[in-house]
Amino acid sequence: MPAGRPSSYKPAYCNELIECLGEGYTIKGFAGSIGVGRQTVFDWLSKHKEFAEAYEIAQAKSVFYWETEFKSFAKTGKGSPAAFIFALKNRAPEEWREKIEHEVTGKDGGSIAHSVEVTFVEAKGNE
Repeated sequence: MPAGRPSSYKPAYCNELIECLGEGYTIKGFAGSIGVGRQTVFDWLSKHKEFAEAYEIAQAKSVFYWETEFKSFAKTGKGSPAAFIFALKNRAPEEWREKIEHEVTGKDGGSIAHSVEVTFVEAKGNE
């Protein structure tokens, strides 16, 4: 390890991360709960394989938390649908996203006809 301050990482943070994100908190929320900065947590992800694996589980638990909350809202009408949708779109964009596709076609669904016309004009010089 390079010279400098020793790492404040603890293996126990793996379970704490899973628990924290599993309650719907963000990675920054977890960092605040243990008294470090967000970047420190991301540094640990790159340096500690077991912590990176715990993060994968924690992210899945976080999505499960928010999906459970959204399901409860759907049944009871209590809560903010915008908050649930926002949380889910940001936590799991590969599953919770709006996908808009645009297809542009020409006449009768064919390709779009295009042409290029070049016109040469005589340049007027300084006479």
